[in-house]
Amino acid sequence: MGSNKDGVNDIRKRKVCNIEKVNNQIKYINNDKKKKSTNVMEYYEKQQEILQSFKKDLTDSIGVTHEKEKKVVDPDEIAKQKFDNLISKISLSINITRLFLNLTASIISGSYSVISTLVDSSLDLTTGGIIYFANEAITNTSSWFYPRGRQRLEILSGIICAVIMGIANCMMILNSIQAIITNSIDINVDKVTVGIMLFGIISKFLLWIVCKSNVTPTSKVLTLDLQNDLLTSIVALCGAYLGTNYWSYADPLGAIIVCSWIVSSWYSALNEQIPLLVGGQIEQHQYSRIINICINHDERIKCLDHLMVYHIGSKVQVEIHAVMDENLPLKVTHDITEGLTHKLKKLDFVERVFIHCDYRVDGD
Repeated sequence: MGSNKDGVNDIRKRKVCNIEKVNNQIKYINNDKKKKSTNVMEYYEKQQEILQSFKKDLTDSIGVTHEKEKKVVDPDEIAKQKFDNLISKISLSINITRLFLNLTASIISGSYSVISTLVDSSLDLTTGGIIYFANEAITNTSSWFYPRGRQRLEILSGIICAVIMGIANCMMILNSIQAIITNSIDINVDKVTVGIMLFGIISKFLLWIVCKSNVTPTSKVLTLDLQNDLLTSIVALCGAYLGTNYWSYADPLGAIIVCSWIVSSWYSALNEQIPLLVGGQIEQHQYSRIINICINHDERIKCLDHLMVYHIGSKVQVEIHAVMDENLPLKVTHDITEGLTHKLKKLDFVERVFIHCDYRVDGD
C-alpha cells in the first residue's frame, strides 16, 4: 500500500512540476512579445492560449487515476437540454403565428418580398418542427436500442433544414427573376402589412437574444435561423415599401436578395455540419491538448505510435497506440491506459477514447 501511495504522490509532484513549467513559459511569452512585431505577437498570443489550455488540462487531471469514476449526471447538460426544448417550443409557436400573419400580408400586398418572408416562415415552421422532434428523440432515447445515444440527430436535423431551405429559396429566386422579365409586378403595401412585418421582426429579435446566450448545436441552428429571419425581414420590408412608393422593381429585387442571403448562409452551415457527421478533422490546438495530456500522463509511456482524432458528431473519438516496455505486467499497462482514458474524457470535446498498448513502433 505504501508503495502505491508513493507512486501516486510522485505522479502528482511531476504534474505540479509540469504546471510550473507551463507557467514559466507563459511568463516568458508575456515578457518577450512586447518587443516583437504584429505577426510575431499574433503567433505568441496563439501559443499563450494553447499553454493556458495545457495548464488547465494538467490541473484538471490531478487526482485522476485508473479507477473507474462514478458516472455523475451533469446538471449543466440537463439544464441545456431543458433550455433547448423550451426554446424549440417557443420558436415553433412564434413561427406558427408568423406563418398566418405573413400569409395575410402576402394576400393583401401581393409583394414578392413579403411572399419571400411567407416562404421563409413556412420553412421556419418546418425546420422548427424538425429540431423539436430531434430534441424529443434525443431526450427520450432508449439506452437498450441506442447504447451510445442519439446526439448526432442534432447535426442531422441541421443538415435536413439546410437542404430544404436551399431548394425552396432557389425556387423563389427563379419566380422573382421571371416577374422582372415579364414585368408582372402589382403590389400594394399598406400599414397593416408594415405592422405585421414589424411584429415578426421584434418577436424574432427577442428570441435571437435568448438563443445567442446558449452554445448547444440546437441553439446554434436556431440562432442562425433567427439571424436570417431578422435580416431578410428588414430587407423584405424595405423592398416592399420602395416597390410600392418609388420603384416597382425594388420588390422582386428585394425578394432575390432575401432568398440569396438565406441560401448562402445555410450553405455555409451545411459545410460546417457535414464534416462533423462524416468524421472530419479537429482543430490543431485540440490535437496539441490531447498530445500534451498523453506525454505528461506517465513516464512509462515511451511514445505514441499512432494518434487519430475525428468527429463522431459534435464531439470526437480518440484512437491511440501507446508504446510501453514489453516486460511491464498486464495490470500495470491496463492501469496506465485506463487512467489516460479518464483524463482524455475530461476534455469537453472528447466523447470516446480507445487506447491500444504496443511494445514497438511499427506504424500500425
